[in-house]
Amino acid sequence: MYSNIVIKSTGAVIGELIPMDQAVQAGLYSAKEADADGYESLAVSHRAPVDSAIAAARLALAKIDPAEENFTYVSHSSTAYQGLDYWSPTPYIQAETVGGQASPLEIKQNCNGAMSAIHLLSRVLTASDHPESALITAADRYALPDFDRYNSDKGLPRGDGAVALVLSNSGTGVARVLSTCAIGDVGHERMYRGTSEWGDQSWAHGRPVDLRIRLKEYFSTGADRDDIVRVLDRGMERVITTLLADAGCKAGDIERFVFSNSGDTLVDWNSRREKFGITRERTTWPAGRKLGHMGAADQIEGLNRLLDDGDVISGDLVMLIGIGGGFSFSGVLVEIA
Repeated sequence: MYSNIVIKSTGAVIGELIPMDQAVQAGLYSAKEADADGYESLAVSHRAPVDSAIAAARLALAKIDPAEENFTYVSHSSTAYQGLDYWSPTPYIQAETVGGQASPLEIKQNCNGAMSAIHLLSRVLTASDHPESALITAADRYALPDFDRYNSDKGLPRGDGAVALVLSNSGTGVARVLSTCAIGDVGHERMYRGTSEWGDQSWAHGRPVDLRIRLKEYFSTGADRDDIVRVLDRGMERVITTLLADAGCKAGDIERFVFSNSGDTLVDWNSRREKFGITRERTTWPAGRKLGHMGAADQIEGLNRLLDDGDVISGDLVMLIGIGGGFSFSGVLVEIA
């Protein structure tokens, strides 16, 4: 449990909301899948994701006085193409926001990147004897020909967006970090890798990316679907119980849960309700289903929305839960200031 880690501010930028029925009518998305997944729309942007990350960071920084912060780390996370090959986006984001001599980091664990950044940097900052802050960003834009936002993956239509969060070991902010947790289970690592041989170039296996084929390839090896479900449930359950135990509270004490914006076909809502009393209304899914799955940005966007919309008040507990392919699981429990 942390005693000195605070979230100073957050910011988010999302694309234009394109209704799902419009995509279905245009033949971009299966009507059957649209009905089953439960999304209302997807956020679609035409701006480079790194520039969206800068815009989100500037929104977060505008809520505080950056001159008072000693930024020692800047972290960026993503899952999709960032606009240029053989290039690190974090120094660019840093140069256009906080500048200075902070250490630029790129933390990539698929959709769990930003959550991993919060966990890791909370530990780094809490060990410091001096006031330090970190700027954490995440951004993605899922565009053809590289990625088909509606069909490259099943149950996870992708939305475009960027987020930012300022983390610090001093002062006050919009929320206090009570606990973080990060674990992994690599028993089904091959699920998103499939059976293909390694390629010599980025698009050796064709474009757009087809994660559905990789999944079919994995199941062709005899992979146990039920065991995959068990692994996912076990990972999520362990993160939630660890956060609760560390902070000395119960699931019923949590005002809101922020998960990835995963479609209904991938979420066992009955299990969540039975184990932890988590219903759709206690999560950010009612808003998330209008955005789509925004890679590593879902959780910070959800927290930012709760704060901006006034859906949480001082003393409320909010739990953020992340998952990345491979698999990795993480969580952050915060108390609203």
